[in-house]
Amino acid sequence: MLQFILSAGIIAMPFLIPIVILICLRFWPMKHDGQRTAMKLAWGFYGLSLAAFLGHAATLGAGMQEFFLAFWGAPGTMGAWCYAGYAFQAFAVIALMVVVNWDTIMLFIEARRLRRERKNAEDPTQKP
Repeated sequence: MLQFILSAGIIAMPFLIPIVILICLRFWPMKHDGQRTAMKLAWGFYGLSLAAFLGHAATLGAGMQEFFLAFWGAPGTMGAWCYAGYAFQAFAVIALMVVVNWDTIMLFIEARRLRRERKNAEDPTQKP
């Protein structure tokens, strides 16, 4: 029975990941518009990655088994669709990292703006 639950969980993982993210969003809502935009990008890239893996499986004619093998990183044959799926997954992860680390990113942007203002205040002949 435990083996069945584990196998079913592994098979359902591509579709459980978005559900887990949605549950986390209920507990930790996004405060900034940039976070919402990055989250929309992450959803889009993740959907494109699943579509690319479906395209990979359809191209090979291997069915859903090849889809899951490609999703888990062990496809029978690496093709352009498979590489596109991995690239889209990487973009989705980067977008999620932006969502999670938004406050830190804004600290760096604010520090850069303050440095530029201080530099302009010291040297008024320099263009802003």
